[in-house]
Parts: sequence; structure tokens; C-alpha cells
Amino acid sequence: MTISAYVIDDEFFAVDLLTDYIRKTPGLELAGSTTNPLTGLEQLTTSSSAPDIIFVDLEMPQLHGLSLAKMLPQQSKIVFTTSHRNFGPEAFETGAVDYLLKPFTYERFLSCVSKIRKGSTNEEFQKAAEPSSFFVKADIKGKLVRVMAKEIFYISSELNYVNIHLATEKIKAYLTMGEILEQLPGDQFIQTHRSFIVNIDRVRILEPGLLRLDNHVAVDIGPKFKEQLLQKLGSRLIVSHRNPSGQ
Repeated sequence: MTISAYVIDDEFFAVDLLTDYIRKTPGLELAGSTTNPLTGLEQLTTSSSAPDIIFVDLEMPQLHGLSLAKMLPQQSKIVFTTSHRNFGPEAFETGAVDYLLKPFTYERFLSCVSKIRKGSTNEEFQKAAEPSSFFVKADIKGKLVRVMAKEIFYISSELNYVNIHLATEKIKAYLTMGEILEQLPGDQFIQTHRSFIVNIDRVRILEPGLLRLDNHVAVDIGPKFKEQLLQKLGSRLIVSHRNPSGQ
């Protein structure tokens, strides 16, 4: 069975890479490609047959990939391509089946196509895309330390380092906040301040201007990070639909 694929990415080299991957993969057929998301939207919504897979770049100036995906044919499988890992959670909320973190290899591309052929679920893709652990270079030269993501309470910045705070220890690593945030599961971690990243699963209380964690540490919330934090926590909020009188 031949699977048709369409590519939408505003960067020419990214389109060339994906079209090359598609053309050299047995069982795949290139249905089309474009660097203009508006052109892609018109072609795909007016065509008599939708492609099986649509590869969509997330960061495009004319139309963001998340918005575009909501307007594409529902029968097509959406695969996002992105340079930023922290876009992962939003991608899966749109129903995407996978996302490819740039720069991705041909092997990673084949893995994505194979999973689509086997009918894997969105949850399986998301779990596979986000590492449960990673290694960092510690403050001692030549020392590598494995960190389990779920064991992190929060991360703080200190000059050219970040401090990874666990339950019983603190690991100092020569990384920037942006570098470590890209390696963390996007649905579990969020930056709350220019100096802090928190594990949402460790948040106990949200107060004006700060978060209190399970280990009783208070973490500041910066003004520019507040809205994104509230949106993230809001997805986990249970609210009664009854009116105040209980009627």
C-alpha cells in the first residue's frame, strides 16, 4: 500500500530534505510541497483527495503550524517539524500523531512513518519523543551525571550554570536555561521566571507571584511567564459546572 505525503515548511532546505526522504522511501509517494502555508492550505482543502500524511513546520511567519493544522483535512495524519522541543505538548493537543525535532535523521523519519503504518497512538508518539532521563556535565571536569526528569523539583540559574534541584541533592551543570528546557518533557516542565524552571508535577500551591513546591520551596513567577503558566496549569484544573447556589 502506497502512502501519500505532503510537505509544508517555509524553509527551502527543510522542504528539500523531507521530499528527498519521501522519494527514497519505498511505499511513500510525494503528493506535493510548498514553502507557503497559505498555498498549502488552499491546495489541500480544495483537492478531491487528501494525502495520508502532512508534514507541517510549526514556526512559519505567514501562518503558525498549530493554527494551520486545525484547518487541514481531518483524515490526514499530521506530523509537526520543529526546532523547539517545548512546542511538543501543544502539537499533540491538535491531534498530531508525531513531531520531528530538527535536525532529524533519515532513521528518525523512517521511525515516524513506520509508527503511522502500524497505527500507533498519539500517546505512544509523545512518550517516545520525550526522554525520561538525560546526562549532564557536572561541575567536576569529566563527570557525567544521569538525571531522571521526574525526580526534578525545579531548576535555577546561576551565572553560566544551572542548578538541578532533586529531593536530596543539587546538581550543577554548565548549561543555559534554554538548553536544558529543550531537553525536558514539555508537558511536565515550564519556565516560570528568567531564573527558574519548575516540574509541574511538583507544584503544591499557586499563589500570586509564586509557586510552592512539594519540598516547601517557593519559586517566583515572572510577569512575562505568568500567562503561559496559568494556561498550562489550567489544563489540569477541575472546576464545578454547578452554579453558586448549587441548583
